[in-house]
Amino acid sequence: MEILTTESIEIIKNVFRNDPEIVKKPFNQLINENNLVLIDRYNLDEGIQLVYSNDKNQEKNDYTNAGLVQQALSDLTPADATDERLWVTLCLNQYKKYMLARFKKFGSGKQFFCGGYRQLTRVNGVSRLWWSKYNSQKMNTQNKEIIKLFFDDIDRRQQTIERTTSSSNRKVLKVIFEIVAEQNKAGNPYKRPHYREFMKKINFIGKRKSLPSLDEKTLKKLFLDKYLEN
Repeated sequence: MEILTTESIEIIKNVFRNDPEIVKKPFNQLINENNLVLIDRYNLDEGIQLVYSNDKNQEKNDYTNAGLVQQALSDLTPADATDERLWVTLCLNQYKKYMLARFKKFGSGKQFFCGGYRQLTRVNGVSRLWWSKYNSQKMNTQNKEIIKLFFDDIDRRQQTIERTTSSSNRKVLKVIFEIVAEQNKAGNPYKRPHYREFMKKINFIGKRKSLPSLDEKTLKKLFLDKYLEN
C-alpha cells in the first residue's frame, strides 16, 4: 500500500488545526488539494474492512476489529507498527468510514494522528487496535474469556498496556488477566479505581523485584494478595 510521507502528514496536521472537518473529505481530494506525496511501503489486504455500528457502544467491536487489523497487515512487525505514516494513512483512507462512525468528535485530532508510543498504543483509532491484539497475544493463552476481558474495557486495557511492568512480559500480563477473570467469577469484579490502584501496586513491586524471573504460581499469589487488598 502507499502511505503519506512525513512531510505530507505535517501538512495535513496544519490544515486540520484550521479545519477539523477535512478528515471527512475523500482521500484523493485531500491529496490533490494539498499536494500530498505518497510512497509505497507496506502490504495491506484491502479486502478486509473494519466493522462498526450506529449505536453508542462501539467498544464492543474492538475485539473483532483488532483481529481484522492484524489480518490485513499480516506481515507487520512491532517496529513497523511505530510508523505514524502508516496509521494516519489508514485513518484517512482505507478505514475512514470506520473512523467517522467510531469517533463522532475529532477534538485535537488525536484519533487520526499519533505522536509517541502512548498515542500509538492507546489513542490512534487504528494503531491502538493492532497494539491491543499484539499485547493480548503475549499472554499465550487459549482461554477466550481472558482475551475477551482484555478487550472488554478500554480503561482496564490501557491501564495495563501503558505500564511496562505489565506489558513487557508474557507471564505478568497473563497472570493479571487470569486474576481478573477468576475474581469476576467469584463475585469480586474489578472497579476502575480499584483496578488502577492494583496496577500501581504491581508497578511498585516491579521496580523492586524481577517479576519475569518468578514463576506463574508465585506471581499469581503475589498479585492476588494485592488485588484483594482493595
